[in-house]
Amino acid sequence: ATVSSVGTAQVATVTASAGSVVQSFALQLNAAVPTLTVSASSLAFGNVVVNTAATPQSVTLSSTGTAPVTINSGTLTGTGFTMSGATFPATLNPGQAATLSVQFDPAVTGTATGQLTISSNSSSNSTALISLSGTGTSVPAALSALSCTSASMTGSGTDACTVTLSSAAATGGFVVSLASSNAAVAVPATVTVPAGAASAGFTATV
Repeated sequence: ATVSSVGTAQVATVTASAGSVVQSFALQLNAAVPTLTVSASSLAFGNVVVNTAATPQSVTLSSTGTAPVTINSGTLTGTGFTMSGATFPATLNPGQAATLSVQFDPAVTGTATGQLTISSNSSSNSTALISLSGTGTSVPAALSALSCTSASMTGSGTDACTVTLSSAAATGGFVVSLASSNAAVAVPATVTVPAGAASAGFTATV
């Protein structure tokens, strides 16, 4: 028996007869249906320091139907998001899969959102939407310099000193511990650089 593809599930009855004897056989015809299954509906990258690429996250596209599925396109929107991996259009036979890699590399601070759209001839969810999110954060501040007005002193007195950070202090400020190797020079135990500032002063007493 030669069977043609059908679009809906059907039953065919094959009959054989010889004289008064009739025999029949029921054949179930299942529809050949292309189905694409997408492994994720959203990707969240969390906090990522600006100009630093986050760990890539993958999206697997699987052909889970009974007929080949054609992926027509994969489009990406959103600042800072990039995509690599499979190229489209592409056809996946039943059981085959393709993997996309999505990366987030923010250039500015703040929340970023995007969307990955997968279009196919899938019998269900032919336009799959994957939401993307991430937050660009500033480079953490670090102590970068210590300087004082006078490099040499004779007798007692005070010296105005400054600690400088590599970037502005975050909310809550940045605390720098201070110490002197000589008991003749007294400095405070700590100095706090205020939030948003990149330096703070303190007094060394001789």
